[in-house]
Amino acid sequence: MPILIKMNLGCDFECTYCYQRLVREKELLPWDIDAVEKTIRNLCKGEKSRRPQVVVHGGEPLTLPEETLERLLALSYELTGRSSIQTNGFLINESHMEKFRKYKTGVGVSIDGPWPCNEFRGKGSHYERREQTEKILANLRQLIDNEINTSVIVVVHKANGLKSRIPRLKEFIEDLNSMKIAGRLNPCCSGIPRIDLTVKEAVDFYSDMFRWLLEKGVSNWSPFRDIVNVLSGDSNVVCVFRECDPYNTQSATSVLHDGSLGVCLRLYQDGIIYLRDTECTSMRSSLLRETDCKDCRWFQYCLGGCSGLSHNFDWRRKDRFCEVYKRLFELTSNAIKFVRKPIQQQTTPSQYEHLDGPVRHLDSSLGKRNHSDGLEHLDGDWRHLDSN
Repeated sequence: MPILIKMNLGCDFECTYCYQRLVREKELLPWDIDAVEKTIRNLCKGEKSRRPQVVVHGGEPLTLPEETLERLLALSYELTGRSSIQTNGFLINESHMEKFRKYKTGVGVSIDGPWPCNEFRGKGSHYERREQTEKILANLRQLIDNEINTSVIVVVHKANGLKSRIPRLKEFIEDLNSMKIAGRLNPCCSGIPRIDLTVKEAVDFYSDMFRWLLEKGVSNWSPFRDIVNVLSGDSNVVCVFRECDPYNTQSATSVLHDGSLGVCLRLYQDGIIYLRDTECTSMRSSLLRETDCKDCRWFQYCLGGCSGLSHNFDWRRKDRFCEVYKRLFELTSNAIKFVRKPIQQQTTPSQYEHLDGPVRHLDSSLGKRNHSDGLEHLDGDWRHLDSN
């Protein structure tokens, strides 16, 4: 269960599509860090069966005073042996780097690619946003140079997800992959037509990225890796493919400014913060099973998708990017059927231990000599028939 510390929703950026913008206008309240810490300790105490992930979230968490930030990272490290933070990456300095190393912090950076793919993020004029993008990219490299575990969240929209911009985004992902940085490609859902991809544009984008990542052998980007996992029976998947009760959102527990628990901020579209219900139900998935998702072959895997990205922001409806996920499930399922088994690294013929019938022996470049069961088989890279 990810625990998202959202006690401060303040931010140094004014990203055009930010899903927290309405809440931020109404809910910039003073925080009670003692109450926040007490809540986090109680949540971790209740998760005895597995180690929870505690993420310092926001808003922008690096706008917190450094002593407050360190207290939160130290608390997470104490309770779980690690810490996590999600940031826009612009304010990272050497002091932050030291804290990240000290508390084994996994740093998630939100950036939508190099300029101009990142033009909807940041603050100020296009020139200022471009300068901000360059600084974030430099900070990303600093994180890697400091051997800090780093990942990236890319929000996909019209600035990086259309044909003219996709090659630039691919170059960015290749560069990240060379630095062993994984990430997510999350569809933008601002409700603003000039920003969000249409469903058709999104299907085209994700289908193209699937084929490209497959060609490049890059397997560590979401939602592609999550779809492979869920089809393979692995429960390690992003919250989009988990059952979501909109009044509980167990996969995204938000700890608010006063220590109270809120639901995922994706559901705060009207600018009001909703507190988390104490009980988690299957209400949404049960409803979708009989309505939007009835008889869908993929429903058992996606469970209707994200309730915060539902059609018309109505949690009773399925995820508006349903057609994207259907297409990816189909492509991934076909790829799994085609491969069937993982590739095994083969050794050379020399000293390759194996069985020929009842005889166990080592190959040693003997060709067919001493093979006697008459069966076609592989010895290392050699395919041959045994014969006396």
